[in-house]
Amino acid sequence: MAETPASVLRVYLIDDHPIVREGFARALSDEPDIVVVGQAGTAADALGETASCKPDVVLVDLDIPDRDGIELVGALRAQLPQATLLVLSGYGDESRVAEALRAGAQGHLVKTSKLEEIIDGVRRIAMGGAPLPSSIAAAAVRAMRKRGGKPG
Repeated sequence: MAETPASVLRVYLIDDHPIVREGFARALSDEPDIVVVGQAGTAADALGETASCKPDVVLVDLDIPDRDGIELVGALRAQLPQATLLVLSGYGDESRVAEALRAGAQGHLVKTSKLEEIIDGVRRIAMGGAPLPSSIAAAAVRAMRKRGGKPG
């Protein structure tokens, strides 16, 4: 068995599409500094096991069938105050991005991003960054300000 680096990022994946979830899990697991500690296809499963997995980063799809994704982000934030939450969704709707950030997500990437961008986003968010595609960052900030939220 190969040695793992002293500083390994523990990642938990939440996506209702098994092929997407397993694809991201394999890609992330191929990185020497990342270990996937768990996966879930429903909010109920995720909320039932994330705490015991002790993830550093949780990748959250907003389109989960058994709970609104924004509510899931809020519940995960309450349950895992030490973890960083990175929303990974199939769209970049600025109002949903702003809602996710207000609920406790620290970043948002779209699934159409290049795999390298997603892996880089996982690393950046773990180091305190806030990955947002430039195409939606300004719009998300505008939407937050319009609704009275404050960025950052």
